[in-house]
Amino acid sequence: MNMPDQASSVLDISFPLQVPLRHTGESRKILVKAVEEALSLLGESVAEMVFYNLERSFSLNRNNIVDKPDHFLKALYSMFGSGAAIVEKIIVKSICETFEIRSLNPSTFCDCVEIVKNRER
Repeated sequence: MNMPDQASSVLDISFPLQVPLRHTGESRKILVKAVEEALSLLGESVAEMVFYNLERSFSLNRNNIVDKPDHFLKALYSMFGSGAAIVEKIIVKSICETFEIRSLNPSTFCDCVEIVKNRER
């Protein structure tokens, strides 16, 4: 019997927010919103707990996760352990759908942030 992969079933989620890239401030807000939406899929209280812990334990607020994506990932792995890989995939999918990133296949949050920043140039 072939069991479905749980990770892939989790990632079969569509995100309604698809907007064209505008200027830096706008793209930052949209990136943060995509992360918020992805984390909210785990539950509103989970998303709030993540943001609370990011600020309290890792000195990262919602806006600096875009400036410090590697710190954000380290914090996720600290909070979720190996489960952070699934959380990161959900966030990557949200960003890719939001920014309509199709030509490249980014595998990490850092890749996604870099692609969005390169589009701004």
